[in-house]
Amino acid sequence: MNAYRLEQEEMIKGWITKKETAGATLDELSGTVVVCGNELVRLVPGANGQLEVSAERFTEVVVLSRRERFEDPKSCLVCGMEHEHAKAATECCAEVE
Repeated sequence: MNAYRLEQEEMIKGWITKKETAGATLDELSGTVVVCGNELVRLVPGANGQLEVSAERFTEVVVLSRRERFEDPKSCLVCGMEHEHAKAATECCAEVE
C-alpha cells in the first residue's frame, strides 16, 4: 500500500471516529461516499461489525457544493460538523489533514 493510500485511509478513519464520537451510528454512516482525488470511496458495513472502505475508480470526479456551506464559519469545511464557535470549526479536522 502506497503512502497516498495510507494517508487517505487515515483521513477516512479519523472522519469516521469524529462522526461516531458525535453519536453517528453504523447504519447512519453506511453508504456514505467520500471523494479522495479521483477516487470515490463508499463506506460499507463489514462482517466484523465495523465500516469498511469500498473504492471505485473514475476518470474524473466533479464535486458540486452549495455556496452557503462554505459561508458558515461554524461548520467544519472537512467533515461538515457544526460547532458553537468558528474557532472550534477551524480546529475540528486540523489533525486529520
